[in-house]
Amino acid sequence: MALADLGSGVLYVEDYVQAGDTSGDQAWRRAVVAARANGAGQIVGTAASYVFAAPVDCGGLSRVVIRGAYDIATTITAASGAGVVECAFRIASGSLSSSDLIFEGFTFDGGLTNAEALGTSAARSERQFSPDRLGAAIRIRGDRLPGPSAPVVQDVTVRDVRVFGIEGLPLFFTGIRGTVTITDYVAERCLDTGFTFNESVIFHGNHVRFSADNGVSLSRGNGSVVCIANHFSDSFYYGVWVAGFEGDAGPTNVVVTGNAIGRSHLGGVTARASAARGVIANNVIDTVYRAANGDGGTGIQLGGTTATGAWSTDLVVRDNLIVDANRGGIVLGPLMRNVSIEGNMIIRPGIASDFTGVPIEADAVNQNYGVLVTGGSGNDWANIFITGNTFIDDRDTPVANYGVYVTAAASNRVKNHSNRWVGLRQPDTTTTNLGPRGALVGEGTRADVRLTLNAASDGAIYQVFQSAGLSAYRIAKVSDTELEVATYPTIGGNAVRSFVVDRATAQLQFSRPPRLTTYTTANRPSAATFGRGAMIYDTTLGKPLWSNGSAWHDASGNFV
Repeated sequence: MALADLGSGVLYVEDYVQAGDTSGDQAWRRAVVAARANGAGQIVGTAASYVFAAPVDCGGLSRVVIRGAYDIATTITAASGAGVVECAFRIASGSLSSSDLIFEGFTFDGGLTNAEALGTSAARSERQFSPDRLGAAIRIRGDRLPGPSAPVVQDVTVRDVRVFGIEGLPLFFTGIRGTVTITDYVAERCLDTGFTFNESVIFHGNHVRFSADNGVSLSRGNGSVVCIANHFSDSFYYGVWVAGFEGDAGPTNVVVTGNAIGRSHLGGVTARASAARGVIANNVIDTVYRAANGDGGTGIQLGGTTATGAWSTDLVVRDNLIVDANRGGIVLGPLMRNVSIEGNMIIRPGIASDFTGVPIEADAVNQNYGVLVTGGSGNDWANIFITGNTFIDDRDTPVANYGVYVTAAASNRVKNHSNRWVGLRQPDTTTTNLGPRGALVGEGTRADVRLTLNAASDGAIYQVFQSAGLSAYRIAKVSDTELEVATYPTIGGNAVRSFVVDRATAQLQFSRPPRLTTYTTANRPSAATFGRGAMIYDTTLGKPLWSNGSAWHDASGNFV
């Protein structure tokens, strides 16, 4: 909202202070009432700090900026003796409808008392608080939220706001029409900044440190959500939650891109529980721990909601960098359709031992993976593509197992090819499906197009020709000395060698007698056409014939 779009006039909170006021929220409340009456465009608190004993209801305002002093970022705390103040600013059931609100230029101090003792550790229950504290900074409820009636609230922005040490969700927006925008926001040692049932959310350019929950929860019932260019560090659970909750479907039209997510304690990004139509791209997820009970540890989690049967659909996860995720890189649970996992780089997935200290074996499939498709039955996935990803374990003693592991139930529903495995404990045994019409090598402009198949020394290379998925013919380099042509007399059965080409002598060795093409004397072709050395069988004469380049002759040299 531009300044030209604001209501007219500026109200200064200090002008509404009255003798006998015991807390700063009283003057703020009077300023809000005045703004409702005269259509003021800004409510400005110029003091360095205010103490609140009760929330200020901002309902009934339209096209208004509510802000602290620009140069000092006005601090709001709970008043002495106030106990737990629900929040500083709110719109709730019973409030008047509002639109086009901007909150900016504040610091909200929630009353955390042991921040220094917590140091650089992620913490949740270990946090300690003053008896007098803010439960939240801003809480706004609109009529899109199912349940009891709420006012119509449309288009809310929070910018240049800092929240510190708040016991609950520092910002919580639910049921808002239009767009909720959070930008230039810093949160530290709070629970998750939360959004539910909003029409649209933009979370952009923010910094969240030491969250006692998720870094941000773009959760159930939201429409379009955009989470871009944020920095999340040391979140107790997930860096970014774009998922459903308690049986409700996750957001739709999701963009999570360009975020730096460091040292999360359950996961980097989770889009489980029926998130739909989304892109998770170009994020850096650096270090994901596992909880003390072994839970978590995955860079990106995807999946539907098995309890309700709701699917997650139409998702692209691409070009993310995931480093040191202690369980694995990306996991896809059941109930997923139309999903592409492409171009991600996953470095050093997994750790040497599980949470009990037992070493993780090299054949473990549900940990130490690059990409894992797991759970459910064969009908729980459709159109899953895992292509062009890179998996690297460059530790002195590698512990990563599989670059891609697809549970057998999902194997016919997943296209997995063109991935690169480097340094992993398991070899890449996947095959590449080049599509229903095959592949073209070269573009018709070069004279030296090549297709090279490269195996280990004395290793085998097979080209198998199938019919309806069953093998019919095979060309194989069975060793460094022999090239074999074989057939499957029973399609899908065992191969039978037809002949071998010896590499050293360039000779053919037939496993069964060769059979010449047969002609009658009357219809045999021209010897000149077939050329010198050609051989046929004449059924009229009952014997083989050879061409000298101009005529046919038998084994005795007689021209016939």
